[in-house]
Amino acid sequence: MYRNALVIKQETLGQSAIQAIGRFAQISDFELIRTNEGSTGQFGGSYQAAVKACKFPTEFLDMQYGSNYVRHFYSDPEIETFYRKWEA
Repeated sequence: MYRNALVIKQETLGQSAIQAIGRFAQISDFELIRTNEGSTGQFGGSYQAAVKACKFPTEFLDMQYGSNYVRHFYSDPEIETFYRKWEA
């Protein structure tokens, strides 16, 4: 039975998160290799344009960001930032 868990927000996959993963997995030279990133690949421009154009109704965002899971892992200012990014 597993007793440990490591939770890292995708938005924080910086150097400190990489170090935390390495410590958690007990791999001293852990390296995160980013591949298949939509924003930088062959279709990066199209991907970025689609993300910019993608907007959702407030009711939908309320349903997503009002969950207990989101409220547990994200602060109110972070959730407000998500709303500003995705709100129609």
